Amino acid sequence: MKKTLLILVIMLAASPLAFGQTANRNSKAEREVAKVNEEYDEAIVRRDAGAYERILADDFIFTNFDGEVSNKTQELEKIKSGDLNLSLEEATTCG
Repeated sequence: MKKTLLILVIMLAASPLAFGQTANRNSKAEREVAKVNEEYDEAIVRRDAGAYERILADDFIFTNFDGEVSNKTQELEKIKSGDLNLSLEEATTCG
């Protein structure tokens, strides 16, 4: 336990945030993640099962606020059936 805590403290102390530095907000990886997140939101709003299926990993697991757990197949079924129905505003607020 103490060793784990020590490692965590060292990692935090060595992080750029500890020295007042911020990560490059325009990094290629960050832009790619933001793009996929936007595509995910749009797929839900449009009920685009093909896009949703492409975006989600095969081993995707989702846990909602009530603790209900579902996998990719179950989430795709929600899109296809219309059970997952969000506005763009709701999707971007949640994601």
